[in-house]
Amino acid sequence: MAHECKIKSMKLSFFYTLLLAWSSWWSKLVQDQLFDLIWERLPSYHLK
Repeated sequence: MAHECKIKSMKLSFFYTLLLAWSSWWSKLVQDQLFDLIWERLPSYHLK
């Protein structure tokens, strides 16, 4: 029984690690996209 619990917690921690890695990658991707968008818009705002 304890062995099964250990496997379960290992699977959970693996899942959480994957989730964390994916979310950090995703947030970096989104930040880069937003930064590019804002950076492209900035010159036109300054020119007005």
